[in-house]
Amino acid sequence: MNRALRHNYTLVELIAVIVIVAIIATVGAVRLRRAPAFITLEKQVNTIKTMLAVSRNAATRLGHPVVVWLNRKDHTLNATWAGFYQKINRRVGRIHLPPDLKLRYRRLDLDPGEDSETVNLFKLFPDGSGSGHDILLSSHRRRVVIRVSPLTGAVQTRQLEDAE
Repeated sequence: MNRALRHNYTLVELIAVIVIVAIIATVGAVRLRRAPAFITLEKQVNTIKTMLAVSRNAATRLGHPVVVWLNRKDHTLNATWAGFYQKINRRVGRIHLPPDLKLRYRRLDLDPGEDSETVNLFKLFPDGSGSGHDILLSSHRRRVVIRVSPLTGAVQTRQLEDAE
């Protein structure tokens, strides 16, 4: 009598495996949904660089300076071109910054008080030059400096060492 041995799984074993796989998939999905801090920061840096490039092109095309400014109240970065007497005429761009992104700035000519709602960060001129100011973006121990060259208006970024 030669009997073939059959290996079957019970219903309880199959349900246990399905439950374990579902738990692992749920944990993995939650972890993948939150993007790492460096990806979020790099995305914001690239978005700001694009906005500055568009603003520089708008300044040369329109023949008027474009001002990039921060609205502290709604945490947005705005670009508008200013006509004569600095009257704002047209919006060039607007970026909503994430709440966990910290933005600090160093102005060469003026540092507004903490009570000021808006802060002019960069000015891009019709001849292609820029104001030369720096802004520091930081998120979760990662920091990047964005600078507009005063002579060429080119946007330069530099990654700083991670903060301890």
